[in-house]
Amino acid sequence: MTDTRTDVLIAGLGGIGAATAYHAARQGLEVMGLEQFHALHDRGSSHGHSRIFRIAYFESPAYVPLARRALEGWRALERDTGRDLLVTTGGLDLGGPDGRLVSGSLAACREHDIPHEWWDRETLRRRAPGLDLPDDVEAVYQADAGILNPTRCTGTHIEAARAAGADLRFSVRVVDWDVGSEGVRVHTAGPDGDAEIVADRLIVTTGAWLGSGPLRDALPEIAPERQVVGWLPHVPGSGAAHHFPVVNADLQEGHVYLMPEHDGRGVKVGLYHHLHERIADPSVADMPPSDADRAVLQALADRYLVASGPVAHMRTCRFTLTPDEHFLVDTIADGRVVIGGGFSGHGFKFAPALAEALVALVRGLPPPVDVAPFGLARFGVAT
Repeated sequence: MTDTRTDVLIAGLGGIGAATAYHAARQGLEVMGLEQFHALHDRGSSHGHSRIFRIAYFESPAYVPLARRALEGWRALERDTGRDLLVTTGGLDLGGPDGRLVSGSLAACREHDIPHEWWDRETLRRRAPGLDLPDDVEAVYQADAGILNPTRCTGTHIEAARAAGADLRFSVRVVDWDVGSEGVRVHTAGPDGDAEIVADRLIVTTGAWLGSGPLRDALPEIAPERQVVGWLPHVPGSGAAHHFPVVNADLQEGHVYLMPEHDGRGVKVGLYHHLHERIADPSVADMPPSDADRAVLQALADRYLVASGPVAHMRTCRFTLTPDEHFLVDTIADGRVVIGGGFSGHGFKFAPALAEALVALVRGLPPPVDVAPFGLARFGVAT
């Protein structure tokens, strides 16, 4: 039996889905959002205390317009809600001068005229004294980088979406859907039993579940991966040693990221791809942090921080990876279904801009920022 009909149904209300619900409702669309877990759950990629925000983007200059639009969106959300969401710290992309991070960041800055500074090893010692780095590294410094609180950001988007008229329902799982002349008929399961919802358009922002449900045969391989990060509490006597810009670093262990002491939580340390643990079934809860996870994070802290105490707290999250580790933003089924996913461990910062793009696609309009580089065509997939 059909439960209701709506203009837009959003499947998945994590960081991107919640932002999309907010922007769609603000634009006057009738919006329903469904999330299989409770609000602000920790089974995906949008929970926790901190995510890096940055404008200079070593992965590709194609991300820079999206980052700039996102910065405008975060600041607008702060003004509209009175919440503090983004703390500016400045940011460093560092490594060997010919390595991917430094050369990629410089390329993005030059192509998009991003104000930036080049720091040699001596400048790093002077301006980031809390870091203990190899002698052969250099860095690109960009002043607009900072730290987002993902739980606070997503919660703010949820509250603002509801205030704008969105109907958001939690503990309701999307089982399947069918596209027909009436729209998209979505089959759901929840605490009140099975139901059907007919939507003119469907937006899918289900994170790690993107490649395991109805879209399995329509997309390239989408691979969730277990990630673990850790925090070091304040080390007595460390002083300014726990205060430095947010860091993405190309070091001997791989892509290391560090965040300064923030909001009383201590220094955050992580390694991109961590233990390279693919998730076979995203519905199975991740294994809690282990001694092996702690050893990886402790070694990074001890090697690259001047003041390093024991890793006191760890959390798991998930990266959801496309084959090339770039985003997936596109439509299928003649535009009836809009996909946003594969954000590969670095997508949260873009939530306001991605939301605007997804809403534009669902309305058949050109997005405010070009998302064509993130389409399915690059994988040879017909839409």
